[in-house]
Amino acid sequence: MDFFFFARYLQESSMLSSLDYEIVNGLQISPRIEWSDLARSLDVSAATLGRRWATLRDAGRAWVVPSPGPELPTYRAVAFALVKCLPGRRMKVAEAIAGHPEAITVEITAGTADLQLDLAARDMHALSEYLMETLGGVSGVSEVRTAFVTQLYQEASQWELRTLNPAQMKNLAGHRSRLKSEGIADRTLDWLDQELLGQLMVDGRRTWSELAASTGTSPGTAKRRIDSLQKAGLMSFRCEVDAELADYPVSVSLLVSVPPAQLDSARSMAQKLPECRLASAVTGPHNLFLNLWLPHLSHLPRVEAGICSKIPELQVHDRLVAVRTIKRAGGLLDSRGRRTGVIALSAW
Repeated sequence: MDFFFFARYLQESSMLSSLDYEIVNGLQISPRIEWSDLARSLDVSAATLGRRWATLRDAGRAWVVPSPGPELPTYRAVAFALVKCLPGRRMKVAEAIAGHPEAITVEITAGTADLQLDLAARDMHALSEYLMETLGGVSGVSEVRTAFVTQLYQEASQWELRTLNPAQMKNLAGHRSRLKSEGIADRTLDWLDQELLGQLMVDGRRTWSELAASTGTSPGTAKRRIDSLQKAGLMSFRCEVDAELADYPVSVSLLVSVPPAQLDSARSMAQKLPECRLASAVTGPHNLFLNLWLPHLSHLPRVEAGICSKIPELQVHDRLVAVRTIKRAGGLLDSRGRRTGVIALSAW
């Protein structure tokens, strides 16, 4: 191989470029868009996009994955758990919990809890059994506080980097692939649904033909099955990134109280807040849960002040700062936030 070509290849493979950010933003808008369609918006070749994406994906820097959809709390049991651990045990506890299919996300936090967990199971009985038997039985766990999700106002798949210019955003507007809920009744997922979701957990951009070949079905059937789950609001696709690529390395969760009559206003506020990745109505002494991604912790007072100015009755009762994310959306992460493996989820 020519030396200069090899040097250029290494540089392209290891360094983030503006194109990498544009690719990720494009996939956040439409996670399964064809490279040829994205190429027209970004004015580069489809081959270049595919090569750059493969580099990002294989390094664990960005990945497309199915994740719980906006209607999941309607059909399944979803909760946030705040866990306290015995001294010196929280890393071991976090790693143990990360292996549980009920745990969607596991964060080590600074604040009133050592760990913050996003949990989901097929129904309230299954989730309660998990909380009391499995989670409560993990060696090193000393206390678990749980808030069940009643409504999901803002999901992580709606959060975007916002690196594309207005013209690029306009070109991609027609490719937004989030299928709106059509009020489809819940259904029990069979082995084929679960197998398709398992394959997509590894690589959410696998083609319908690849999925069909690996599950013994047809491409049309594979597409119809996944589309139906999206239309029911049970799942959505999202493009995840590591903290460096996101440029928002600080994750902070707020436990908030608002008067019940103001929850609709809180929903609207959260959906318009650029830093908000997740917003849910929850049970317990605090009825609103917000997760923010910030470029620096020093931005938190300004963001909080902005939230409170829009809803004066809102009160922030607790702030949990993630010092390390062990698992996100089923993906196991290293200390830099890069994906190293996958654990199947029981959310569906």
